Amino acid sequence: MPADKRLFIDSFSSPKLEEKDFEGRFIAQLNPESYSTSFQVEYSKKQAPGSSARPMKFSKINPQKFDLEFTVDDTGAVDPPSGSDLGVDAKINDLKKLTVAYDGKKHRPFYLKLRWGNLLFKCVLESMSINYKLFNPEGVPLRAVVKATFLEFMRNEWMVKKQNDQSPDVTHVRIVKEGDTLPLLAYEVYGDPKYYFSVAEANGLFGFRDLEPGMELRFPPVEK
Repeated sequence: MPADKRLFIDSFSSPKLEEKDFEGRFIAQLNPESYSTSFQVEYSKKQAPGSSARPMKFSKINPQKFDLEFTVDDTGAVDPPSGSDLGVDAKINDLKKLTVAYDGKKHRPFYLKLRWGNLLFKCVLESMSINYKLFNPEGVPLRAVVKATFLEFMRNEWMVKKQNDQSPDVTHVRIVKEGDTLPLLAYEVYGDPKYYFSVAEANGLFGFRDLEPGMELRFPPVEK
């Protein structure tokens, strides 16, 4: 399998993930058969004794989690991605150096970027387990299954931009694309298509069908 078709785990010493901070790359021999992502929203569950149930107060959104499992093999059944003859132990050590090792200059493990197909996940390692499954007569491992959980991370400026992009309390600007409608755009910005009347009014439109590709639309703050 060509190297550019495999799962990459790139390691960086800085959260900017720039080329100058690149520490190394681990290339999987066998791509995962599947992976999973999970999300968690936390709410305050505090309630006065004897009171009736009331809407829970939003607390925070935890970082997205990404779980995957892949195999490291030295039986000869699978070609190594780089053509090297590293054994299972050496390959696992390379993986650990890039994901678990402590960066003495930054006083923390490295920042990571997972890439595979359309997947691009900026993260740090939360946990990793290694199950050694096959050995030669001398007890040297020939195959291992790696299970890893990664946590999404965002630099402060990325988080602010993401929050602002989704906030109904600031003015947004969108460029109309082919197939866009005012109700659809209102739903994307505000989470509810009913606000398309306000958008039409703010942009001097007489009807919600008066859209042309390339047109710039302002989406003003709304009260919900």
